[in-house]
Amino acid sequence: MAFPGVAWVRLPFFEQPDTDGDTDASDTDSAIDTGDSDGVPEKVGFLYPEYDAEEELPATYEADLDDITEEVIQKQSLGENLPVIEIINGTLEVGDQTVQLVEQNSNPCPDSLEGCTEIDSAVLGVGENALVASREFLTGQVVSQGSRGTCAAFAISAAVQILTARNGNAVDIGEQTTYLRAKTVEAELYPSTWEQSGLYTDLVIEGFAENPISLVPEDAWPYNPDDHFCDDYLDTYPGETCTETEVQGSGDLGSEPDPDVLTAEGVEIYEAHGLYASIGRVKQALYRGYPVVLSINANSDFNVSTYKSGVVSWVFQVDSCTSVCGHAILAVGYQDDPDVDGGGYVIVENSWGDDWGDDGLAYVTYEWLENSMMDANAIVTVE
Repeated sequence: MAFPGVAWVRLPFFEQPDTDGDTDASDTDSAIDTGDSDGVPEKVGFLYPEYDAEEELPATYEADLDDITEEVIQKQSLGENLPVIEIINGTLEVGDQTVQLVEQNSNPCPDSLEGCTEIDSAVLGVGENALVASREFLTGQVVSQGSRGTCAAFAISAAVQILTARNGNAVDIGEQTTYLRAKTVEAELYPSTWEQSGLYTDLVIEGFAENPISLVPEDAWPYNPDDHFCDDYLDTYPGETCTETEVQGSGDLGSEPDPDVLTAEGVEIYEAHGLYASIGRVKQALYRGYPVVLSINANSDFNVSTYKSGVVSWVFQVDSCTSVCGHAILAVGYQDDPDVDGGGYVIVENSWGDDWGDDGLAYVTYEWLENSMMDANAIVTVE
């Protein structure tokens, strides 16, 4: 049985390039050439690169995170005496909403990829911190997925929004369309998943990067937070498409989007990177300015973070749950500090609304990530 909620992570389905440091576009035979005479760049596709630790990188995304670091150091030991937010049959109560999670598999570092388990920034060739967008921007785009299993679509959409804003053409990406597009990609390989909640996150990101799939603005087809229920949505958005199916489109199995989606100008992911469950590779991507979609176990330590100003630390030390607890979030920064458990923390954006964590953000220690991260994929460029 599949539960609504979050990222289903699988081992990479498509053939991966050899991890020999050669990361040019030729490593991805299926990448689609969308170049034209108007200067639109070619798609690079989905890669598993080996980042060059000797490359001289600009400090573009370094940031002053001292205030956050002080909070993390102060709150990281809290937890044992806090009320535990229980996950029952994959269901989690978050404020006034119900979130359901799914079981997932890990995508660990392969033995052939040298340095994949390294976390020392000096060895990795990156600085001690990075932030891919301002805190004001990040908290301003925090929204809630409601009761649906769409968190991966929210994390992907948030990543794309960061990159479009950086390009000077900010777009509020519609998660309703992103989820339908993602389920369509997934169903090409696994038709039986169409009516199941959650996504194979790495498969979807790879499909988006390899194919001309348009992610359109929110106003083309507004998001419905209710799972398999349309009445309230249609009262708010009369005339919009909504059916009591998993994806809520029209036609067979709800697979057709609202008509406005077909004419809306959208954004495509042109390059994405598979990072495995590697803190070091996540840091290397973030330092280069790439937002990273993380697949995690939303275990007890993750769920009490609201009581700890968003700090997620390894206190309960439950690396998996007695029930399913998979989730997808967006990594947007990191900070090394010897006084933080594991040597630092990663800043993440969640999709449970701004009442969760610290205005919707959280600060997860490297120690917690080491025990709770399942996979990671960076969104590199969009057009």
